[in-house]
Amino acid sequence: MHRSLVGAVSLALVLASPGAAMAAPDQADWQPVGDGTKSGISGIALVDATPEATEAIIVRDNKKDGENRASWLSLRQGQVTGAEPLDWQGELPVDLEAIEAIPGSPGEYIALASDGSACHVRIDRSGATVLGTFELPDRADDENYEGFGLLAAEGRLFAVWAERGEDDRPATLRAAEFDEERLEFGEAQTQEFRAPYPTKDVRHVSDLKLRADGRIVVSSASDSGDDGPFDSAVFAAGTLTVDDGEPRLTIDQEPERLGEFPGHKVEALIEVGGGLLLGSDDENAGGSVLTTGS
Repeated sequence: MHRSLVGAVSLALVLASPGAAMAAPDQADWQPVGDGTKSGISGIALVDATPEATEAIIVRDNKKDGENRASWLSLRQGQVTGAEPLDWQGELPVDLEAIEAIPGSPGEYIALASDGSACHVRIDRSGATVLGTFELPDRADDENYEGFGLLAAEGRLFAVWAERGEDDRPATLRAAEFDEERLEFGEAQTQEFRAPYPTKDVRHVSDLKLRADGRIVVSSASDSGDDGPFDSAVFAAGTLTVDDGEPRLTIDQEPERLGEFPGHKVEALIEVGGGLLLGSDDENAGGSVLTTGS
């Protein structure tokens, strides 16, 4: 449950050099966390980070009973040391595409499925327990949702979420106040986002996170099929500001490109220290993580 928003900025870390794009990493820098289509990473949330170690929750877009929904990811000095599957207690989600830590509520998260259904879940090393379920406002059956972020401002929580878009159809971002206790939203604002890269078989938003200053960071990905080829990029796409309790969503017409990541379908991102921790869902090639920019 929501306890305090004091210090919430510590849950959203800012890139050390936001004005500089990252060079494309070498393929060897990506670290596998499983093989095959059931081990892709479709969302990630930070648990804790120090200069030596990072702990995070990753979710997977599996759909059947008995398939993993969430795992506890551990890294030491940037190297993966474990990705332990977590038992899921409660209503089993189908096709999870995003997870976000709730500011001010350690161990609690919002997990979002592609159809716009979501759950409030408590997670620790013993497993994940569903505390409540809800749906995004104005969700539509023909939409695919692939990003969810939370911002603490003026003693309240505000959410931004994305319908991914595809090729000529841009992504649709929505923002509204979010009541964690009731799992309800205020009136939503809507803006469109079109990724300038990749340019083929593109999902304009494949994940979304909010920095503590309200900047919106998104990944975009190219998906040509289960065997690829894949391509991805990360952008500073816009800003969520709050004035007298009213959210305002602004999308940049020329988004800042923070990095390109060829050969992988990035569907998960968080900022850690001075860099990014990315997760990929490379379908038949499984899931991988990359730390960069720190």
